[in-house]
Amino acid sequence: METNLILYFSSGSKPSDAAAKLKRIGFKVCQGKYDFVYEWKKKPSNEDILKLGDKVSEALSETGITFKMETK
Repeated sequence: METNLILYFSSGSKPSDAAAKLKRIGFKVCQGKYDFVYEWKKKPSNEDILKLGDKVSEALSETGITFKMETK
């Protein structure tokens, strides 16, 4: 399974800063429909997915960047 992110930037937000923060929690930059992907080593529980969302939210706090997260 994987979790994909789409980021929405506000004025003054730097994509490179967001990428560095997200890479630290295990995301990889990708091209196409999504901006970043997190590849799970085993099938995540709902709690695992929510915890990852919390980490993303914390990493992007104070940047003005919002995101859409999709796990499939």
